[in-house]
Amino acid sequence: MGHFQVDVRGADDRPGDARATVRRWRLGHRPALDGLRGLAVLIVVADHVGYLHEPAGSIGVTVFFVLSGFLITRVIVEARDDGTWSFIGFLGKRFVRLYPALLVVVMVVSGILLARGYPFDRWAVRSIPALVYLQNMVPLVRYEVFGHTWSLAVEEQFYFLWPLALPWVLRRPRPRTVLALAIVGSAASMVALPHDWLPMHAYALLAGCALA
Repeated sequence: MGHFQVDVRGADDRPGDARATVRRWRLGHRPALDGLRGLAVLIVVADHVGYLHEPAGSIGVTVFFVLSGFLITRVIVEARDDGTWSFIGFLGKRFVRLYPALLVVVMVVSGILLARGYPFDRWAVRSIPALVYLQNMVPLVRYEVFGHTWSLAVEEQFYFLWPLALPWVLRRPRPRTVLALAIVGSAASMVALPHDWLPMHAYALLAGCALA
């Protein structure tokens, strides 16, 4: 896919060039971004436990998605600049970072439910989508046990697709225009079809990508 690098003029000044990292700034560790992500998580938790009310939770999720899109895009582009990019390695790091915690939560909650006589078939219907990052795509059922994992599913689906789409976007004459159109389309789909599928939430993730 080529080596991703560009001067400070930005990708739009070099039509057809798939290189897009600004040389003068690198992500590194940004405590302020960690703090902002933590604040977004606290807002969502406060909404779920009743201390805050909607749209607080939705705002928290949206902020988290924007930050995720920004951070992941910087990680991908900078790794390409350094010549260390690996799609499998990228997915592996995301898996190691996120899946163990998800597995522990599902196992603990499942153990409690099954010990209390919760039917096995109902448990399977609710737990398997969460474990395979498809919770956001399953039809709503009564007593959603792992329903809150929908946002994690959206992120993981994005982590899989965005590294494949990013080179194509950067090769467009106007990549920011492409992103803007995609953001508008995603926002429109959210209004027309209020589901938690990836296309309906992509506007927030892509907004972060555009900022990167």
